[in-house]
Amino acid sequence: MKLDGDDLRAMALFESITGARVIDFMPTEESFHFLIDADGAGKAIGKGAENLKRFRELTGRRVNVYVHYKDERKFVKALFRRFEVESIEFTEDENGRVAVVKVAPKDKARAIGRKGRNISIIAEMAKKHSELDSVRIA
Repeated sequence: MKLDGDDLRAMALFESITGARVIDFMPTEESFHFLIDADGAGKAIGKGAENLKRFRELTGRRVNVYVHYKDERKFVKALFRRFEVESIEFTEDENGRVAVVKVAPKDKARAIGRKGRNISIIAEMAKKHSELDSVRIA
């Protein structure tokens, strides 16, 4: 994915508002997805999510923040933080190392997202920032 000038300005704005160092950034038409280090997560979000609200007001787009942990299980769980995770299993198949995440039935459709967008973003971040090759929802 190639970032344009507007994307780079949005990333710089996020860093300036939150004080967080962005590890990865994925823009979509309606939202921004940021991966930040665990050390700065609380400060980045702000009391009552004030930093995220301010960013959303300035950009007019939703913002999703994901926290990176070195521990793979903790990282995968953090990628699914908006959903109730029932279990995470790691396995190997023809595609390599896979995290199979079981979410509560009430959250399954949202975790997948419209046209598979949410799971695609989660899987791409996991693949780029861990030893995983794929993430699937059970």
